[in-house]
Amino acid sequence: LLLLDDPDRAAIRKRKNRSFFIDYLILGEVTHYSLLRLLVNGLLGFLISACLYYLGWKRLNFADFNHLFGLIVKWFMIGGLAFVFTYSPIFRCATICMIFGAIGKNGQVPLSMVVFNSLNDGPVSSIVQNFRLTTEAVLCNLQELSEVKTSRISILTEPLEDIVETDW
Repeated sequence: LLLLDDPDRAAIRKRKNRSFFIDYLILGEVTHYSLLRLLVNGLLGFLISACLYYLGWKRLNFADFNHLFGLIVKWFMIGGLAFVFTYSPIFRCATICMIFGAIGKNGQVPLSMVVFNSLNDGPVSSIVQNFRLTTEAVLCNLQELSEVKTSRISILTEPLEDIVETDW
């Protein structure tokens, strides 16, 4: 870790009493910790390049006719992209934007998923609950209405039944 540390930034961290990670991730500039940034960007570039190769370019069957040539093409593509990803901030930005764009047609799928989950947790579940309560209230009202009508009919017909029983 001492080889990756920047002596100027170490003095600033010590004077201002900051941690290494806060200084590296939040407060450091692109020129600070250059060796560490190259190492981190190199590893990240290698992982992204390998994923891009296995998810996309491998399906195109480059150099399928010779196994050795296929290995050379594969590692040249992965290594070349990792190298460019490590040294070029523009390529890093373009690659990250391309990855988010590949997730959805216009790159808004992750944001849309968050919005839909929020809607499902809030208004949509409230609408479903309100519909359920309204349905129960309407069914209960219809049941009470039928019982009232049955009672009304029995009240209206009781005197007539008494007359019919006594006279006939």
